[in-house]
Amino acid sequence: MAKPYKEGKGWAFRLRVAGQDIYRCGFKSEAQARRAMLSAESELNEGPAQSGLGPHRTSLGVAFSDYARERLPYLKGAAQDARRINRYLRALKLPVVDLTPVQLVKDGKRIYWDVAFVQEHERAIPGSLTEHRTRQSCESAESDLVRTRLATMMMADVTTHHVQGLINALRAEGKKSATVHLERSELRRLFKHARAVWKWRFVGGNPAGADLDMPEIEAGRDRVVTNDEWQRLSVELAKYPNPYVAPRNKSR
Repeated sequence: MAKPYKEGKGWAFRLRVAGQDIYRCGFKSEAQARRAMLSAESELNEGPAQSGLGPHRTSLGVAFSDYARERLPYLKGAAQDARRINRYLRALKLPVVDLTPVQLVKDGKRIYWDVAFVQEHERAIPGSLTEHRTRQSCESAESDLVRTRLATMMMADVTTHHVQGLINALRAEGKKSATVHLERSELRRLFKHARAVWKWRFVGGNPAGADLDMPEIEAGRDRVVTNDEWQRLSVELAKYPNPYVAPRNKSR
């Protein structure tokens, strides 16, 4: 039987269950490593059958592609999800998500988008935007590098430590806290879907879950429209034929 062993300043273990090799490290004690090892062994042996190739043979980027195909049709705000997911797909040079709005009901569920995958061609950047795009690339270079590493990793190998690396890179680049939280949420939903729908099992739970050092959400702005602004806004609103855009004076 496999046993935890000392590695550096912490403890680690290796398992081979049903043809899958599992390695985990960074445990503070032998007891902690042993509990995690027994839990992983039990879950892999006794859990329900997994769909697809499983987390040990599917990269995060490929999993995101499958997730987008299955989940995004039902999300009203899927356009934002697609933009974040496509960053991981580009890292593997995979076809990217392309959404077309639709209005369908299937099996009692409303479908908002037709999800297709298209091969992106290198886009020509106008000369006027070259400097801007270059600056953007430099500002996001570290997070893009970490995102690429994540995309190439097998799903089973991704840990909280790896996700924290992306969070740290985004914060170091000065990204707003809302942006950081949205990036983390996309990863968390992917692993949640993989566990609930594909029945994939992850040692230690969702790596994008609760054990991350996240920035505090910035407080929303509280601003009151001035009288002058309201007067100018009212003039523009009155131009719209829709009676619900602005209140109308009813003739008596």
